[in-house]
Amino acid sequence: MYYYAGKAAYHKAEIKNNNEIYDLTERFYKYSIEEAQQIKNGNNPQMANSYVELGNLYILQNDFLKAETVLLKSYGIFKNLKDVQGEIFALNNLGIVYSLKGDLSSSNSFYLKALLLLKQDSNKLNKKRKIQNLLNIYNNLSAICIKQGKLIKAIEYQEKIIDIFETNALIAANQAKYAENIGALGILYYKIGKINEAEMLLRKSNDIYNSLQDKNNNKRASIQYYLKLINEKNIYKGSR
Repeated sequence: MYYYAGKAAYHKAEIKNNNEIYDLTERFYKYSIEEAQQIKNGNNPQMANSYVELGNLYILQNDFLKAETVLLKSYGIFKNLKDVQGEIFALNNLGIVYSLKGDLSSSNSFYLKALLLLKQDSNKLNKKRKIQNLLNIYNNLSAICIKQGKLIKAIEYQEKIIDIFETNALIAANQAKYAENIGALGILYYKIGKINEAEMLLRKSNDIYNSLQDKNNNKRASIQYYLKLINEKNIYKGSR
């Protein structure tokens, strides 16, 4: 009961950014943990999930030390339960915590550990969940590589994301996310000097956003900025 009350309160906290709601959400999840301890020595899915959600709340509050503590607890419980999806989720969130702390090397390690686990135990997950996990992890790994200046590696991860979209017929139902990712890949190509490849992807991304009539999108604004840079380069080359 307390777990679902915490989920509802967390949703309000995300929207309103209100300290009173944060405190209420934290209390609900702590009550849920206490409730779970009475069920089976605390080694059960309710406790593990409550720790994960509590970790998400602390991330929202930028309290990374508390987030790390409860997420490590959740990971340990999921591991004991042999809950592969739970382990992956906890590892991915730990990667987010370390990324926000600025420890990119540790963040990268958590993401790679989650990816390895996903590949080793993919038969234990349904296809939809496996695909969503892959998209999340590859996006996070790409973001870390960009921060580290490893653009070629970031491109590899973005290309894997595009391949997942295109080989699993995900584009029609996820056009905005597809546009975002091909746009991100286009920007990376621009930064390493592959201007023709960049222009093709950026125009494709912009066309999708146009079809969605998504005019107030920061990602789209970034895409249009790089298209403008490419256009200026082409005008300059044409005038020489």
